[in-house]
Amino acid sequence: MELPDIRQLIAFHLLAETRSFTATAKRLYVTQSAVSHAIKALERIVDCRLFDRSGKRIALTAEGEAFSRTQLNALLDLAEPGLQALMEGQRQALGNR
Repeated sequence: MELPDIRQLIAFHLLAETRSFTATAKRLYVTQSAVSHAIKALERIVDCRLFDRSGKRIALTAEGEAFSRTQLNALLDLAEPGLQALMEGQRQALGNR
């Protein structure tokens, strides 16, 4: 299973916030085309449309709303084993002082 990369998730978050490909591109210091490609790739990975694009208007779809709510929790779940190991390593290092 292909997972989204962090750039796609950041682009998604900013686009959901700004509702503008141009504003998102400016904030990320990339081209508008790069944002568009990142969002299209993310939509391909999750196999659904995350944004409704009608003219210059951009809005989250119902799936986009659900993805927005769950993406942070999913990332934290993926990161938890590494965070736990890091915290355990810090505890051990402090205990050895």
